[in-house]
Amino acid sequence: ELSAAGHEIEELEMPALPGYADEFVALWHFNAAALPVTDEQFELLEPLTQEFIRSGRTIGARRVVQAVQAFTRYEQTVVRAFAPYDAVLTPTTALTPRPVGWHTDDPKVNFERQCQYTPHTSFVNVVGLPALSVPVLALDEGISMSVQLIGRPGDEAGILALGRQLERRIPWRERVEAAFAA
Repeated sequence: ELSAAGHEIEELEMPALPGYADEFVALWHFNAAALPVTDEQFELLEPLTQEFIRSGRTIGARRVVQAVQAFTRYEQTVVRAFAPYDAVLTPTTALTPRPVGWHTDDPKVNFERQCQYTPHTSFVNVVGLPALSVPVLALDEGISMSVQLIGRPGDEAGILALGRQLERRIPWRERVEAAFAA
């Protein structure tokens, strides 16, 4: 649809981000440990969140600084790789929506499954690029699938305009509404 709207499309290989997963996990857990929760509230959290908080409490300042420095390198690498393009298009998820219960109470399995399901989104948050998800496909079950549009630094207006253009060209909503009406 973007080609039909006059946009040039070119395939781009994602730049390598060595060690990204380990650095991401370290900061994700460290940030979870900073959540202002009482002991009573902690017991009400999902097992995954509890595990993140427990793990994050063991992460020292040196490790946090190492992860932040790595994120700075990742940001520079991604921004440089994406610079020639007005926008980059990726899948939002790597799988169709998962059935209820797929994300288990086992923290390790749950986190692995979350990473399998959304491997294309965390790096965008890490490097601070504007992005949005646009539904582009409606499956027969009334489930929509999306793509992620990633813009240039500070170009929220451009990515919103492109997303709106794409949204207008794809009749996914009618298929979802028809599936639910049946």
